[in-house]
Amino acid sequence: MIIRVNDQPLDFTIEKEKDLRAILSSLESWVGDNGGIIQKVVVDSVDIPLADEQGETHRDVSSVHEIDIYATSKERYAAGTLTTLGEYIRMIIQRGLKPKPDVSYGEIIKGFEEIVEAANKASLVLGIRKGLLLTSKKRTLDDILRDITELRARYEKRYFEREGMEAIVSALEELLELIPKMLKWAVVKNSGTFDEVEKGRKIVYFRELLSDYNTVLGTKEAELEKIGRNLQIGNDREALEGIYGVTEVLDEYVVLLKIAEEYGISLENLRSDGKSSEELFGCLSSRLTEAHEALDLGDMVTVGDVMEYEIRPLYKRLSELLVSIETLIL
Repeated sequence: MIIRVNDQPLDFTIEKEKDLRAILSSLESWVGDNGGIIQKVVVDSVDIPLADEQGETHRDVSSVHEIDIYATSKERYAAGTLTTLGEYIRMIIQRGLKPKPDVSYGEIIKGFEEIVEAANKASLVLGIRKGLLLTSKKRTLDDILRDITELRARYEKRYFEREGMEAIVSALEELLELIPKMLKWAVVKNSGTFDEVEKGRKIVYFRELLSDYNTVLGTKEAELEKIGRNLQIGNDREALEGIYGVTEVLDEYVVLLKIAEEYGISLENLRSDGKSSEELFGCLSSRLTEAHEALDLGDMVTVGDVMEYEIRPLYKRLSELLVSIETLIL
């Protein structure tokens, strides 16, 4: 039996596989273990669906002569999913959300679930942080997916009235607005995978995303004061959500600095108030450790004070460093 993956021969040894379905299952695992995903299977010049339960996949191993597997990386597949998602959303808006829809109400509601699932999975694979993507209305991908999920639950057992129709169309249009940004993040954060995109184009994407990120950074800086107030009045849950948001932004900042180095930016030359980026992050790390230790002890007063009076001023310096990076990138 001859087995090829993307037209390259594969040295595959049949062990306990008795039929074609078992072989394809083993090949799917092998491709997955190597960071890929199967897009197409051709057996003896015939296209075979992986999910085929009744037909060709039950063939005996001895009757199979050639298997061609066409696979791609999970990142490329996820990026393709986003493109398809955009087309699907347009179809839902144009055909499903109108006075006389062309698709059933059940299909529309099911579509909302599939949209959220596809956006979440693609974001996870591509390393996209949903809380850091902003629409023109300054709403995040997290906000939009939450809205769609809530609207689906609200209208699962009753039809849209005018207000509900307007709300879901608005949410879907905002999601459509973010898909191009998600694809840019995909390229920037998985540069080696998307090597066909020229470096100059990647730099343009990076500068654009840095500008958006700086806006998010500003919103999180304002939240630091809210964290302190929430802790003082006993709103611990909201305070903890705020702390998680701040931590997420800082984690992404480290990633962006590493990407900046790939574009020739020397981090040693980046300074704010006399401190290098490394020194600034050392200070932030120390203060965050102090806040987490106080949190473990239940000392909410100290947590609030550290967040508002020690970490908040350092956040402002992060913004200054980002502006420097934008200026230095050619």
